[in-house]
Formats: sequence, structure tokens, C-alpha cells
Amino acid sequence: MTEVTQQRAVNLPPGESETRGRLSTLFLPTATALAIVALLVRVIVDSDTWFQVAIGRDILRRVEVPRIDHYVAAAFNRPYHDSHWLFQVLLSLADSCGGMTAVGLLMIILWGCTLFFCYRASCRWNSTSICCLLVFLAAVACSDRFIPRPEVVSYLMVSVFYYLLQERRVTSVRHLTIFALLQAAWANSHGLFVIGPFMAGCYLLSVVISPGRTEYPEPLALLKLIAVLLVATLATPFGIEGWRYAVLLATEAGPNSSSHFQGLIELTPTFGKVARSFPDFWCYLLLLVAFVVTSVIALLKRKVSLARLVLVLALLGVSLTGRRNMTFLALTAAPLIAENLFRLRPILVFPRKLQVISALLLLGFASLPVSGIYYKAFNIPLRFGLGIARGAYSPSLPKFLSQIGFHGVVYTPPYLGGYSLYHGLTPMVDGRWEVYDPDVLDTVLNARFDRKTWNLTISSYDIRGVMVGYGEYDTDPLLQRLSEDQRFQNVYNDEAVSFWKRVY
Repeated sequence: MTEVTQQRAVNLPPGESETRGRLSTLFLPTATALAIVALLVRVIVDSDTWFQVAIGRDILRRVEVPRIDHYVAAAFNRPYHDSHWLFQVLLSLADSCGGMTAVGLLMIILWGCTLFFCYRASCRWNSTSICCLLVFLAAVACSDRFIPRPEVVSYLMVSVFYYLLQERRVTSVRHLTIFALLQAAWANSHGLFVIGPFMAGCYLLSVVISPGRTEYPEPLALLKLIAVLLVATLATPFGIEGWRYAVLLATEAGPNSSSHFQGLIELTPTFGKVARSFPDFWCYLLLLVAFVVTSVIALLKRKVSLARLVLVLALLGVSLTGRRNMTFLALTAAPLIAENLFRLRPILVFPRKLQVISALLLLGFASLPVSGIYYKAFNIPLRFGLGIARGAYSPSLPKFLSQIGFHGVVYTPPYLGGYSLYHGLTPMVDGRWEVYDPDVLDTVLNARFDRKTWNLTISSYDIRGVMVGYGEYDTDPLLQRLSEDQRFQNVYNDEAVSFWKRVY
């Protein structure tokens, strides 16, 4: 029996075992799970999902990872570092089994595992009551990233690594093998795989600063782990080049990033006006305040875990680079808050009535996304369900284009590029901003606003069709440009898009 387990047994108040048996281990966790599932089950509106699946399908067909882009006209023959290839293949396999519904289910499974390990790491230290509350806050703080993108692998691995390191599962060959396999999968799925060795490095740094603490693995074990993780990061088709791409990903967010990146909502400032208008920010802020307050008090009383404090502080810095990265703090702050609370006042347990009230409130919350009230209240273009959001993309246009025998390059807004690629068309651009020459991308995107640039773009890329999505900021200028260009004729319209075919 460990010291922590003994302390937990000693500090359990009378009736706690009955409360846990009847409520805490059933009613409250079930209500928490249902509230989280209600947020996870959502239709897909993310435009990047289309090209992730399409590229994964192409990799399976060619049985090779692309190094030169052959997907979009504006980036043909340019170098393409596809660090997401393994995740793309996984998405493609899901799509082949059940279409975009299966893709959504895969995302739910991956995020479910992520939050499960966050919960397990928290339960190591505190009561079910506290852990349910913390994990629920973490889930809402992460909810903006409940989309089938490669970054979900980074979120999952951060949560798993945190749990394994906390439990000191680094000492045996079996442990090292598990870490190596996880790190290799991470390195082939998302460019932020470098966080893995860094997390182990935080533990090594803490052992050096504060030697002799029995809660941390031995320095030699940590050195072996770091060596294994570093070698595993090279187990990709790109080798050391993967680290250079990771640097590119790290610079996508922040004030010094490209203007194209700065225009993305997901990369807006963490404390900016846009971020503050969504509920995920406020749950992130609650976790941040709780982390700071509990950590300062625990630090003053010399009861804080230095390794995990350093780790979470570093990921706090990452979370401040853009709204998308708030997730990294949420997933690691929750278990550290649970630990800090235990070290300050072992095992905080909600009274029976408060647990029931909390569970009922969580069930009430679960009804909000299911009914659509949650999304309407915050003007979020989502709804409860699976598959592609109705009205976001045209279900009939691909069949129409096939019937008329259309072939050639299609000028599309970036958000329709992946949709076009998925359906066998050749789009002008998609959402992979890093593959383009910046000047070329500026020219292509600005063509709709300038007649001379438009004519140059049409002739340079021999564009045979134009797809216009409704509701975007550039819809009117593009329609105006097409109405003045006699080379294009409107041949298709529905609630999501219109298509203009070049007739000469």
C-alpha cells in the first residue's frame, strides 16, 4: 500500500464508502460522461477533414507517403512534408467503412480515450466528486477541438504520457516498449510529437534540481526513456526532417505568424475578444486560476510535485500562443489540481446531496447540445449528430459534375478545396497553408478582388470551373467577378454552393 493510498484510507470520512458505492462511482460519473458525450457527438463542419481523408485514401492507393504535392493546382510539384500520414490513413479507413459518420465516431473514440486518461490521472489523487468536476471543465475547455484532425493524436498522447509518467511506468523494458510505440505513432500522426521527449525531460530536470524524492523515477531510468523517445521520433519516412516541420507548426500561432494563419479563428489570441465569446475559454480560465492558486499554496508549503508543475507551466506557455492550444493546459492542469488539492487537504468529497445536485446539473447541461440550444446560444455552426452538417457542403454537386463529364482545375475558396479533393476534383487551394509559396497564395486568394489578377490566374492555371460557397466574406466579390466574365456559365445551384463552368 503506497503512502498516498494509506493517506486516502485514513482521511475517508464516515459514510464515504457508501456514498462512493451508490452515487460517486455511478450516478455522478455517469452524468459527467453523458454531458461530455453530448458535446462529443456533433456533425462535421470542419473543412480540413475532407482533405485529410482524401490524402489518406491516396496514400493507401499508392502505398507511399507523398513528398511532392500533387493535390492542389497552386502547390503542384512543391515539397510536401506530410507528418500526418498515419492519422490520414486511419481516417481514410474509417471513411471506407462508414463514410463521414465513421470518421466522426473515430474522433469520439480518440477524444474519449484522451479524457479517460485525464480522469485516471486525476483519480490517483482525489475523490470521484472532484475528478468528475475537473474532467468536465477540461472537456468543455477542449470542446472547440472536438474535430477529426491530426492534432487529436497530440492531445491523446499528452494525456497518456502524463498518466504513465505520474504512475512511474518507465522502469521496465515493457514500459519503454510501450513508450516507444506511442512516440512512433505520435511522430507519424502530428508534428507536435516533440512534446513527448519534453515531458520526460521535465521529470529529469526535477530529479536533478531536487534529488532523492521517491515519487520520481531514478535519473538513469529517465535518461533511458528520453533516449528511447528521441530515437522513436526518427521512426518516420522523414527522419530528422520531422523536427524541422515541428518548428514550423510551433510558429503557426502567435503575433509573428503568417497573415494567413492569423486570420484563422482557431489561432486567434487565447485571451482575445473572439476566444472570450465562447464557453471553452471560460472553462480554460477556471482551470488556469485553480492551477495557479493551488500550485502557489502547495509550493509555499513545499508540497508540490516539481516535475508536474514544470510540465504544466510549460504547456501553459504553449496554451497562450493561440486558442487552439488551450487544450494542452486543460488536459494537464486538471490532474495537477486534483493532486495539489490532495496535498493540501487529502480527499475532498462532495456531500451526498451536493453530488446529486451536481449530477442533475450535468444531465441538464447534456440536454443543451442535444437540443441545439448550446450551439445557438453561442452562434456555433454545429448540431448534435453524426456525419456531415446539413447545408454546409453540397451532397449533389459531385454527382452532377460526374454526369456532365467535368474535368480540370476548379477555383475554390480554401474551405471548399478539401471537399473538392475528396470528390475527385483538382482544387486550386485547400487549407494546408504551409505547402504554398506565400506570394503565389496571396495572388490566388486575391484574384477575386482584382480583374487583372483574376485573368492572369485563370489563364496560368487553365481553370475550368469555379465553385462558390455561400455565406463567406468573399462570396459577393467572387460572384461579381464571375458575372462580368463571359467565359464562365452558371450550371449548378443549391443551398450550399453554386458552380460555374468555363465554356470557352
